[in-house]
Amino acid sequence: MRSTESDFTATARIRDAAIAEFGTHGMQRATIRGIAQCAGVSPGLVLHHFGSKDGLREACDEYVLTYLHDQIEAEEKSGSDPGVFTKAVADSPVVVNYLVAVLGNGGDAAATVFDRIVDLTEDYFDRRADATGERLSDFEHIDNRTLAVIMTSMSLGMYILNKQVSRALGTDMFGPAGIAKSAAASLDIINPKLVDPAVSASAGAAIAQFALAGDNSSAQPAPRTPRTTGGPA
Repeated sequence: MRSTESDFTATARIRDAAIAEFGTHGMQRATIRGIAQCAGVSPGLVLHHFGSKDGLREACDEYVLTYLHDQIEAEEKSGSDPGVFTKAVADSPVVVNYLVAVLGNGGDAAATVFDRIVDLTEDYFDRRADATGERLSDFEHIDNRTLAVIMTSMSLGMYILNKQVSRALGTDMFGPAGIAKSAAASLDIINPKLVDPAVSASAGAAIAQFALAGDNSSAQPAPRTPRTTGGPA
């Protein structure tokens, strides 16, 4: 995640530094002084722009959530390269670290961030259902909201447990080989109703490029062949 040139004001530098510091040290241990030093400004300027540490965290929450929304939208619109969201996450471990810190801290902030990501996921599922003209779940009592809650929990859980996932995979899950493994396995697990077959096939090709960039040749999946829709994966 990078600020645009026009956005690289003192406010943006402070926000970006805060996202990095919160992600590295956690919500409680990150300090205004440390954030200011990272941004190359005075602690007074941080408080001038954001009022308090909580105000700064709220601005970071909003920025990260907007970033995720934009990546989901870009993925949805990109028929030729639907792996863009995976690439964005790979290019922005700072975002992952920040989300892990927020969710691990608990409280109202964690609830707000989780609910917003669920909302984004539910919106995506609603559009997918409208495009296919059918229910996404084979179970009558499961609506798109429930699917979004569970999908968000599963996805975020992988990032929260990134150290354990990396250890179990035998490679850094944020490195090329790790992305190739985790993203390909995720596609295998997802019910094919949730993802357009063309998008799934192109995603497989994008994942293969990550594998080719890695050192672990065993992590190189072949481009994904779309499955026919059926029961839950």
